[in-house]
Amino acid sequence: MDDLNGNYSKMFLNANVTISSEKDQDEEALVDSTLVPLVGKRLIYMYENGWEYEVYYKNKSNIDYKVLKGMVAGRCVNNQVIHMRRLSATSEMFMVNWTEPTGTCVCQVVDLDRRSMQSVIFFPHWVVDNPSKTVLFQNDHLPIIATYRDVGPTYPIRVVNESGFIHTILNSVLDNERHMS
Repeated sequence: MDDLNGNYSKMFLNANVTISSEKDQDEEALVDSTLVPLVGKRLIYMYENGWEYEVYYKNKSNIDYKVLKGMVAGRCVNNQVIHMRRLSATSEMFMVNWTEPTGTCVCQVVDLDRRSMQSVIFFPHWVVDNPSKTVLFQNDHLPIIATYRDVGPTYPIRVVNESGFIHTILNSVLDNERHMS
């Protein structure tokens, strides 16, 4: 049984898994239109723990962000791949999630109507032990970030579950490459 579990784990870790759903163009257009209230927005928000972030929802698949205050203040990331969906047809509430090259996973619920941000952040242990290693413009340092992540340690993961207030909402154009430089 141990060998089976070990082999299964190796297969899972090395697998190229793709989960997709088939959508026609009309359905894809509908999905895009539901995201209109959030894409192109720049938000500045602060969590109850004092951490402050600026995020630009560049398009339906990417964000740029800066950490203004908190454990990794000074960190800046452009073109972070995200998954986004609207949670309600009657309100401007969205779920946005992503996994960073550091191994950090983030899930946000953005409520533009209430100007609230609910997030769960899963920090690998190496980030908690050495947050200064991530305080940089990540895009210029992806190979070293990948090395830190692969060396770890990953566990125990620190889970940060925070509520925050969006104190600034600014409209912008989509795909502005100079927004967060």
